[in-house]
Amino acid sequence: MKRLKQQQSAIASRTVAVMGAFILALSGSVVYAGTQCYDFSGPAPDTTYQVGQTVNAKHSVIHLHRFQTENGPSTTPNPEARIVNSVLSQGQVPSLSISQIVTQVVPQKRVQRVTLKFAENTGLGDNQLWNFGVNGEQRIWHGQLAHLNGQKMGQANVGGRVRVSVDAVPDSQTLPTWVRGTLTLEADPTLPLPNRGIQTFSIGRSSTLNIDDVCVTE
Repeated sequence: MKRLKQQQSAIASRTVAVMGAFILALSGSVVYAGTQCYDFSGPAPDTTYQVGQTVNAKHSVIHLHRFQTENGPSTTPNPEARIVNSVLSQGQVPSLSISQIVTQVVPQKRVQRVTLKFAENTGLGDNQLWNFGVNGEQRIWHGQLAHLNGQKMGQANVGGRVRVSVDAVPDSQTLPTWVRGTLTLEADPTLPLPNRGIQTFSIGRSSTLNIDDVCVTE
């Protein structure tokens, strides 16, 4: 009887140890699958980036590409992105200001969710040109980023479909030609592809666009 109790006690101890290891592993995966953000506070203000250069963020590599028009690459001379002390995009200073250039964000690994804050200068005619791409699908149109709200983009062989959400509010009183908001990209959970996720996305505008607080969630 004594030996039986010792065996039962040993089994119980092993069970507790296994459960503890499982819970610890689960906790680790939750931490690992967290959210990482980049707020452009690393480079000094007025740091500029040109076509062909990159910005190494904590979670991604940001490539600078030439802006595209309906007729091909833009011919605007010396387009650039600049680190500016601005809170236009409602984040903390500084932020990244881009015009006539495209920023392509490539996460270190495919992620499930991306958010960023933005501020777009609509101009008096509200007819600025956009470049936007997700997982291999590119779009060019005139107007505002809110045009993409509720749409899905992306190719099956480059991470699959991604839902685009844009929460934008015109700043009609203090800055009548500016719109501020949040862009959210979410990998479509209704398509259980083996390699589903956001592999890359790009954003650019013919007029000034400020972005800040780029966050990715695994």
